[in-house]
Amino acid sequence: MTRLLSEGGPDSVALLLVGDELLLGTVSDTNGAWMAATLRERGWRVVETRVVPDDAARIASAVVDLARRAAVVITSGGLGPTSDDLTREALADACGSPLVVDERAAASIAGWYRSRGRAPGEAAQRMSLRPAAAELLVNPHGSAPGLRVELDTSTVYAVPGVPSELRSMVS
Repeated sequence: MTRLLSEGGPDSVALLLVGDELLLGTVSDTNGAWMAATLRERGWRVVETRVVPDDAARIASAVVDLARRAAVVITSGGLGPTSDDLTREALADACGSPLVVDERAAASIAGWYRSRGRAPGEAAQRMSLRPAAAELLVNPHGSAPGLRVELDTSTVYAVPGVPSELRSMVS
């Protein structure tokens, strides 16, 4: 199947920052500026940066819209263990793919918690869910794995919002 180029061209990237805390100003966005500068240095053209709340429908809608505008979409945030971490569910909705347990992710998450003398609870086990159509991305500095999925003419990458984790995965 031939993929058509997105509106923004093959070097275009859109950033989607997820979190109520960003919209409310209780946390300053350092991720968007860092990603834009880093991507620009590597020859990418950032065509849009968008901030959305912790709302699965709003995240999914933004992903679908941005995937029409850019060859690559990078989402940050919403992959952790808490009930307001909804990016994985939103990606499943956006690509029409059910959530499945990724056994490799479950083992990695359990190992991450064990190495810190803790057991992963039910909330932490949510992080092992991924859309069936998505590929798991290893997070070398944290417990929440990232995701990669093809959506229409775009490749969507979802990475955690924790700056040190985001930076290691984007780099």
